[in-house]
Amino acid sequence: MPVGPYDQFTLPDGAKAPLYVLRFDSSGRNTSPRTTDHLIEELRAGSFTEIYFFSHGWYNTFADALSLYKQYFGGYVALRAERGLGSESFRPVFIGTHWPSITMVLPWERGPKIAAAALQQEDDDEQMRKTIGLSLDAAHAADFYRLTERESLTNEEAQQLARILQPLYTSVADGSTVAPDIDEIVGAWRDLEASAVQPEPDYAALPQKIRPTTSGSPEAAVSFAEVLDPRNAVRVTTVLMMKDRAGVVGTLGVAHVLERILKCCERPIHLIGHSYGCRVMLTAVSVPQGLPHKVDSILLLQPAVNRYCFAVLIPDIGVKGGFEPALHRVNRPIFSTFSRNDAPLRYLFQFAARRMKDLGELRSAAGEPSIYAALGGYGPAGMIPAEHQTVPIKEVGDPYTRDEKVRVLALDGSGKITGHGDVRNSYTWWALMDQATH
Repeated sequence: MPVGPYDQFTLPDGAKAPLYVLRFDSSGRNTSPRTTDHLIEELRAGSFTEIYFFSHGWYNTFADALSLYKQYFGGYVALRAERGLGSESFRPVFIGTHWPSITMVLPWERGPKIAAAALQQEDDDEQMRKTIGLSLDAAHAADFYRLTERESLTNEEAQQLARILQPLYTSVADGSTVAPDIDEIVGAWRDLEASAVQPEPDYAALPQKIRPTTSGSPEAAVSFAEVLDPRNAVRVTTVLMMKDRAGVVGTLGVAHVLERILKCCERPIHLIGHSYGCRVMLTAVSVPQGLPHKVDSILLLQPAVNRYCFAVLIPDIGVKGGFEPALHRVNRPIFSTFSRNDAPLRYLFQFAARRMKDLGELRSAAGEPSIYAALGGYGPAGMIPAEHQTVPIKEVGDPYTRDEKVRVLALDGSGKITGHGDVRNSYTWWALMDQATH
């Protein structure tokens, strides 16, 4: 593999800004050690004024991740030039990660029912299926493949599948560890099953508890309670596996790189994450016992993490949010976008990422979102009121104001961020620019 920057950006004065891409395997091991060493040596040489470190989310190819970084950083550089901040004093280095993740979509996001779309969905489902199978021992993998090859499962077969996959459901992100029982796992699959027959959701509304399809409804010829599409079991399980993998990559891979960067220079470093990439970056900042010095800023773009991740106390668990340490390891307020138009985080996330006892409670009695809801779907919860603020995401040129006590500024991108992947736009570039230059 080539060593050094993967690409570069041309700055307004003609200088070049390198883009490094560091790769990690599914166990969090850095598979680009020589490129990382090259980066550290360049930083030690003192030729850069600031560092931007970005992690992608649930993409499944290197090309997808690279496209995200080139478009996002390219737009950011162009915006700085437009705003008159592209002078020769601006000498950034850009860093992106690539770690093995998987594309995931909701039933209502599958697109037109044409041959190409159907084949793509089939390929995605098969990739998810193989990823799960590789995590199982030979005997369990054989049973898993036998059950998930079927078009539908009886309740007894669904419970058998849940027993096989139960070990993958024991880890609770941003909290403690608890093993859900078999009925709870199957219940999560059934909620996603029910979503498949719902119309495209009203994004402005809180999600209601989904009603199962019955034998008398036109959508089903068989009672909802009798059959289950095994693809929904695969999808829910994959959501959890990728969430846990993001934590492993952050803990064992990115945290080590971040520590080396912070040790080698005092340059401002701006961390950026999208989707599960937010979990990568927040884990890298939060898990170490301490950092050589604080990072300058953290920008979370549609974070696929629990909305109580910064909480003083997580409901029903009685511990602080898993990423609460990050609040004390960053110089500036954390910016975190959310949008009601982000269907995966508004709906799918809370179906899957709820490995605790109250799995069926998607809304509290007070009409609040589920405690399992995503930060990128609803904004933060459980924080000290003075330490977080919610504001509409700003147009270019409209500066963000923040109280000195505010640690998290939640940017409501509803209507501006129109989907989970819609983060390469002037709103998010301006958010980063405001953070970096405020």
